[in-house]
Amino acid sequence: EHLNISTEDVFSKTRIPIQYIHAIENDAFDQLPSTTFVKGYIQSISKLLRIEHMPVVLEYMNLYKSHR
Repeated sequence: EHLNISTEDVFSKTRIPIQYIHAIENDAFDQLPSTTFVKGYIQSISKLLRIEHMPVVLEYMNLYKSHR
């Protein structure tokens, strides 16, 4: 939000399906494909937002493991 980038902007620049973008934002793990794909999605989104992707991937993996 602070970069004024909408979900549609993320989709148009990364081609990540909007439902997956929303699922990542909401930690809706049951609505996401395999973690391999999600890690790639997080890397693409992080690059777009100009942030380091590894801390975000590690946080995702920790959250994913705690929800299993």
